[in-house]
Amino acid sequence: MAIRFLWISNAVLAVFACACVLIHANAIEAQSSHPQAIGNRDQGCPVTKEADAFVPPSPYKNTSSSGSFFFGTPKLWTLIHPRSWTGQKLVWWSPGNDQNTGTPPRLTVTFKRLDVSAPLRMTNHANWAFINGQPPFITTGINAPPTVGCWDITGRLAGAEVKYIVWL
Repeated sequence: MAIRFLWISNAVLAVFACACVLIHANAIEAQSSHPQAIGNRDQGCPVTKEADAFVPPSPYKNTSSSGSFFFGTPKLWTLIHPRSWTGQKLVWWSPGNDQNTGTPPRLTVTFKRLDVSAPLRMTNHANWAFINGQPPFITTGINAPPTVGCWDITGRLAGAEVKYIVWL
């Protein structure tokens, strides 16, 4: 009987250990999926603040929504969503760049992870985009969206550069 009891005890311990591992793994996954839900993980990330927002010149309209803002210079600016990425492309404006040339804009955007070592990511293509009644803008995306963390994002076009930092 003692051997049988020991076997049951080991089985119970194994089930308990597996349950603990699964609970811990689910907690880590939840933290990765929802960084704002776990408090101040972005505390050490020097994110670009809305206080540094850029006001687009006329005829461009301030079309930012709650929680987002424009950032950049009169030659190049972007719309920042400081705490989100999923499904979003990056949107940029650059007056004076001719969308009528028939070629895609030569905008390049790099993504550099600041909080941990990670490979540099770059945009793979940029396109002109249009909304009736508004000046043209540029959209771009990357093949693999950034993972949760602190990112330095730099856009370059026709000698202009805009750099900002977000926690995604």
